[in-house]
Amino acid sequence: LSSSSAASDVYKRQALVKEFGLATTESHTRGATVWMARGGAEPRRGSFPAGWLAKLDQLLILLRLERLAKQHPASSSLTDPRRRALDSQTFATWLKENALTEAGREAVRLTVEEGVCASIEEVSCYEVIQQIASIGGLVALASAERTFLRGGAQAIAQSLATELGADLQLGRPVTVSYTHLRAHETDS
Repeated sequence: LSSSSAASDVYKRQALVKEFGLATTESHTRGATVWMARGGAEPRRGSFPAGWLAKLDQLLILLRLERLAKQHPASSSLTDPRRRALDSQTFATWLKENALTEAGREAVRLTVEEGVCASIEEVSCYEVIQQIASIGGLVALASAERTFLRGGAQAIAQSLATELGADLQLGRPVTVSYTHLRAHETDS
């Protein structure tokens, strides 16, 4: 998916949530932040507990990732040397080469591991870049984590299944009538 089509998908999902009147909830953003690092918990105000240099380093790394996500669409050729170079190294290796500070590297590590649900030692740099591109960029990731569907994302599929009723056929390929879609789009 390109970042523009991924962003479009986000808007489509938001429209379905609104259309079906699904209940949402905001993520917990009030209260004290607890920073877990090196075996200890530190209560903190604000976000990442680091000085301005580490925060600047984190920002520069994230901007570089965002730029790479725009430069390397998922449709790029498997033989593209730039893609192969990014795919041949772990994200941990890339991050070590590109971070200026240990604290900046740690902040980005935590962000990426949370997003990909794996250690940065286990995923390629290209995979991380594609994850960023597929969600529509880092801004989309940050905003996506603010609101959640009560009961989980399956509420959209359940609402669609209810609306389809008897027309829903499980275990069968999905077919779409584009004529019906065009006619439906002109009705609204």
